[in-house]
Amino acid sequence: MNCAPFRAGTAWLDTGNHFWLHKLEVYTRGLANRVAKPPFRGENRVVPDPRYSPGKNPFPPGSIVIVTLANPREKLWGAVVALLPEGLSLCGVELASFDDLLSMVKEGESVSPGVIFFPMHRIERIELDLPDGNLPSLSQRFTSKTGLDPVSVLTRSLSAQASPEAQP
Repeated sequence: MNCAPFRAGTAWLDTGNHFWLHKLEVYTRGLANRVAKPPFRGENRVVPDPRYSPGKNPFPPGSIVIVTLANPREKLWGAVVALLPEGLSLCGVELASFDDLLSMVKEGESVSPGVIFFPMHRIERIELDLPDGNLPSLSQRFTSKTGLDPVSVLTRSLSAQASPEAQP
């Protein structure tokens, strides 16, 4: 005996085997319970993650960052001067010349990294210069090779421009 079409999930089945239909219906209900699980009793989706708060800026001025730019593709290392909706102001050097900067600072030469503004449409990625497992960050490499704090070296020219004694 043929049954009327039976809808289980999104498939239409026309079969005379009621036992098979019952098994299919139980299977699809069980599958739905496994896919769309309700949240655990102790899970609270309203409480924010304590490591991130929307009002906190992860890149305050003076943070050492690595910036990846697009069109043309460039990578820079430096200290954040300002991060605004319009773009990023950075005091730093291209990543390719990081070793040259290290050698210049070690030899005692005066270093004045450029302060550069990049519009937001060119910024592809900004990441804090942090160690990765056993690999030291570029800031740590800078400190170990030169014995100086990278923030003070990179922002030295900014502080000299801002001080009233530097102006004639």
